Amino acid sequence: MISTKEKVLDTVLGSETKARVLRFLLRHSSQAFKLGEIARIINQNYNTTASFIDDLEQIGIVQKSSNKDSASVVYGINSNFRNYEELRDFCLKTFPVSTENLIKELKDAGKVRLAILQGVFLNQGAVNIDFFVVADDIDDKKFGKVVKGLEADVGQEVNYTLMNTSEFTYRYNIYDRFVRNILKRKHISLIDDLKLQAN
Repeated sequence: MISTKEKVLDTVLGSETKARVLRFLLRHSSQAFKLGEIARIINQNYNTTASFIDDLEQIGIVQKSSNKDSASVVYGINSNFRNYEELRDFCLKTFPVSTENLIKELKDAGKVRLAILQGVFLNQGAVNIDFFVVADDIDDKKFGKVVKGLEADVGQEVNYTLMNTSEFTYRYNIYDRFVRNILKRKHISLIDDLKLQAN
């Protein structure tokens, strides 16, 4: 299991905002966004986001243009930037979350028995599930906050499934294809109180 106290890219760049801005724009390299939209999606302060994007524009990583429909200013990644490929590979292949903090947040949200990361977290391309959780007595608001934080960190929507222990146990025991495929695919096991890794 990958175990990290800190988010590597955040540490290298010096801030969470910088890491989230770059990941978001790199994951949506064919699109351009308004400043406010970027700040909202990555869940960061508008002024801090604007300041960093301005810095990126000055060195050619980000390019500014006008939206043809609304005449508003939008920003997108400059794929013609000299070191674009290297920057993209480094930012997107660096593990995006602190597993230590994520485990704490999950345990605070309910009785979590199993938590798995795969898909976007391991750069596996288009898969059905990125985040799989088995839990009881879950606090929906707290769990929703966890998901929102993950989406801000990786720079895109996270496909997740949450099920209770009884449903999971039943589906696991009848060799349900959906559940078994999740477990069979390469993944990071954050919590495994069900001891599946020993099976």
